[in-house]
Amino acid sequence: LLVVNKYPNMPDTQNPAPATQNADLDASKLVKVDPAAQAASPAAPSPVAAGKKILVVEDEPDARTMFVDLLSMEGYEVFSAVDGVDALAKVAAEKYDLILLDIVMPNKDGLEVLEEIMSNKEKYNNPVVVMLTNISGDAAVEKAMELGAKGFKLKIGTEPDQLLRDVATYLGGSIPQNNNSQLAAAA
Repeated sequence: LLVVNKYPNMPDTQNPAPATQNADLDASKLVKVDPAAQAASPAAPSPVAAGKKILVVEDEPDARTMFVDLLSMEGYEVFSAVDGVDALAKVAAEKYDLILLDIVMPNKDGLEVLEEIMSNKEKYNNPVVVMLTNISGDAAVEKAMELGAKGFKLKIGTEPDQLLRDVATYLGGSIPQNNNSQLAAAA
């Protein structure tokens, strides 16, 4: 997924405002303001996103941050887990509407997590689970579909807008009809 320059209203975290000891200083003068971003109004949150909780389970920090940021900007309430053990603890403690679950992770992989969730649906509040992978015909993807995943998304090659449309479709109870979810449609 490529999100660079897709969302011009994101705060500039690379160049934070300098610290000051003057308490009377107007805080708005400390924030770097991009005139183009200031002129553009931020997009309204998606109506589908209202009140929806998503758990992103991804061991790669950059990928996890990208998914969390993209979905948060769309208006979803997004949480993250760094591996399968962390994911199961969070899913047991909180109800999520959708889980984006990486397949290959340390400690407990995505298939083990999926199997645990699907074999104890009441305990885990029966969430929609979509697998994240880098390989579309992988045997692990087929196994995930057999275990109850609703679909899969390729981490590489999926455009951010397509991911957002697909997330909205999954949350609406349907399966997207695009090339990253063909196995789901056939199941």
